[in-house]
Amino acid sequence: MNNKFNYLFKPGNIRNLVLKNRIVMAPMATNFASETGGITQHLMDYYIERAKGGAGLIILGNALIDFPTGRKGATQIRIDQDRFIPGLSRLVSSLRQYGTKVAIQINHCGGLSTLAKTGGIQPVSCSPIPCKRLGIVPRELTKEEIKEIIKKFGLAAKRAKETGFDAVEIHGAHGYLIQQFMSPYFNHRKDEYGGSFEGMMKFPIEVIKEIRKQVGVDFPILFRISSKEFVKNGRTLDETKIIVKLLEKETIDAIDVTIGTAFSNTKVTEPITYKQGWKIPFAAEIKKEVNIPVIAVGVIREPAFANRIIKKGSVDFVAIGRGLIADPMWPKKAIEGKEEEIRKCISCNDGCTNNRVFKNLPICCAVNPAVGRENDFAKLSLSNHPKKVIIVGGGPAGMEAARVARLRGHKVILFEKENDLGGQMLLAAKPPGKDKIKWFIDYLSGQMNKLEVDIRLKLTFNISLLKKIQPDVLILACGSEPIIPNIPGIKEPNVITAHQLLKEEPKIKGKEIVVIGGGLVGCETAEYLHKKGNKLTIVEILSDIASDVNPIYREEIIFKLTQNKIRVMNNTCLKEIKKNGILVSKENHAQQKIEADLVVLACGAKSINDLFYASQSLVSECYLVGDGYYPGKILDAVYTAATVSYLL
Repeated sequence: MNNKFNYLFKPGNIRNLVLKNRIVMAPMATNFASETGGITQHLMDYYIERAKGGAGLIILGNALIDFPTGRKGATQIRIDQDRFIPGLSRLVSSLRQYGTKVAIQINHCGGLSTLAKTGGIQPVSCSPIPCKRLGIVPRELTKEEIKEIIKKFGLAAKRAKETGFDAVEIHGAHGYLIQQFMSPYFNHRKDEYGGSFEGMMKFPIEVIKEIRKQVGVDFPILFRISSKEFVKNGRTLDETKIIVKLLEKETIDAIDVTIGTAFSNTKVTEPITYKQGWKIPFAAEIKKEVNIPVIAVGVIREPAFANRIIKKGSVDFVAIGRGLIADPMWPKKAIEGKEEEIRKCISCNDGCTNNRVFKNLPICCAVNPAVGRENDFAKLSLSNHPKKVIIVGGGPAGMEAARVARLRGHKVILFEKENDLGGQMLLAAKPPGKDKIKWFIDYLSGQMNKLEVDIRLKLTFNISLLKKIQPDVLILACGSEPIIPNIPGIKEPNVITAHQLLKEEPKIKGKEIVVIGGGLVGCETAEYLHKKGNKLTIVEILSDIASDVNPIYREEIIFKLTQNKIRVMNNTCLKEIKKNGILVSKENHAQQKIEADLVVLACGAKSINDLFYASQSLVSECYLVGDGYYPGKILDAVYTAATVSYLL
């Protein structure tokens, strides 16, 4: 055992349930279940890998107790009927063999469902308060219907116990039905299920009582709660402190503390800009009010940080969610003293939350291509025919291709024309709040050293080198380059690309600057320049800015642009660049001039792939990966690279 993290790896109790360490895999839906809500091999493989990684408790997320009106996910785990018990039982048995305990979170999403999810049935809630994002007005539940849902919670918990789960967690957070009843934002009822604190707590208390009746006095019941809702007229931290005392009195055995509702998405699943552990103080305040264990979640990425939280007594357990998607071996690496090998989540949300919530797709991960493909990637077998592999480009695609190829047993030489590895991630990490990207650079660079990849920096690969080395495989990860629009004045000395700006970091202060392009790069570059003391205008030809950004981070970007008073001109076309500004036209209006000392181009990117076409006749296997294949995000680069190397 690694003594550095002795508090983190000390056994802990929830009622009579003994956990081997203080690490909880937070409940997260995956869209890995079957179309009917059953357990698939896909889902089994995903959770088995996390059990192998050493978490003390795994909580299956968002199991449905009332089909179809309580449904949220595209393919959601169901526990509303006995026919789902056998599949769940197989999953529990598979996970337990690795020494982890297993709980299941039961949920009814209430007014956060949609007509598509319910099969055309109007969603239900405590009151007809629409979800701002979905725009659907739910139907107010009758008292008879409330009683039926309470029974369904109890029966779901009973099935969980019969299945073999070690505990059950009630989902009372993130804007779902139980939180809807507990929140003054949602609950506008005038009967006994609303109108006062006691009224708003009546439904969750009756749910707890029914569950306890069904599972008995010794079966652990956890309750997940949002400590603060972060919406106008929503529940405050002080009000939640009163609630948790009541929950403890009602025989809840642990409080799982999170934050936010569906109307405060950046607080529920925070984007990359949020600091590690920012939610911990809220959980620590809850711990002061109760004598039962408190579990804390919120961008916990490093074992030392987690150990410090437990040692300080802020909370009893740490819940790691996206961190265990990114690296299921997080606990194992920590206890073995290999924390520098942990592949930390960078909070991009592109593969997990964006896929599941906004696209109805199975989750994946920008930094871990094995997510959803555990059966293939968990143990990369050695190739029967080791090959000499040349990789050109040391960005995320090039390094991931090299990592997987080496794990397959191939000899790898990686060429990078710059002085350092990282590619465009080095630039992506420079805007405010984007420093987590450096974690992934460090991880991949460390893997290059560990796997003894032959790295050749400051060398531009060419056809002559290809002919000289004569590899079996050539993987080109040469990246992309900025698109330069063909307009008058584009070669004026006051024009620079966002790529050049971030790379060269010129000292610019007190200038009028126009950024051409309101995508991710343009918005982040504008914020970067604003922080340096400049006045910014973003010109975007489309009707919306940041349209290439996942909704959660987009919400944060727009908030910051507004907060920083950065001017945004949508539906605006750049016509000409002059020495002291630009000419633009907005829809059918006449041209207007915008004064500018500097014009920054963020008009997108195009693939660098000339070497691919020149090399195909000279090597038997030639592949394009990353931005060289098509310009995209880290997720796209890593996925294409890993897939190619896996098949070598």
